[in-house]
Amino acid sequence: SSTNASRKIVVSGADLRRAGRGQLVVFSCGHHFTEREFREKIIPSLSAALEHLPRLLPLTSKLLLKAYQGPTFHLSCPVCSYNTIAAKFAKPALAPSKWL
Repeated sequence: SSTNASRKIVVSGADLRRAGRGQLVVFSCGHHFTEREFREKIIPSLSAALEHLPRLLPLTSKLLLKAYQGPTFHLSCPVCSYNTIAAKFAKPALAPSKWL
C-alpha cells in the first residue's frame, strides 16, 4: 500500500503575506487558511453548513465544532469533513472559496 508521506503542500507567497504576523492553518489535503479566516469564517461556515443537511446531526455537529476550538487539533480539514458528511446525504460538495 502506498502512503502520501512524500506529498508536498504548496503555500504561495501571497498566502503568507495574507497571514501577516498571524499563523496559517494547513491541512494535509492542501487546504489552508489564515488563523483569523479559520476562526472567524471557516468554523462558522461549517456550523451553518451542517445545519442545512437534510437530517440534522446535532451531536456530531457539536463534537466536530468543539474539536476545532482548541489551540491545536488533530482533525481533517473542515471543508473536506463537511463534504464527506454531505456526500452521505447526496448533497453537492462545497469548494473552500464558498466558505470565505
